Amino acid sequence: MMDNILEQVASNAMTIGPTLLAEIRLHAWNAASSATRRDR
Repeated sequence: MMDNILEQVASNAMTIGPTLLAEIRLHAWNAASSATRRDR
């Protein structure tokens, strides 16, 4: 039972991981660009 849950979590992490990284990168880029805009 536990092994099955762990496998599901692992496969979810493999699918969600890259998307999550892209989201974080996007938010970081937006924050950086708005910060530079504020400086000008």
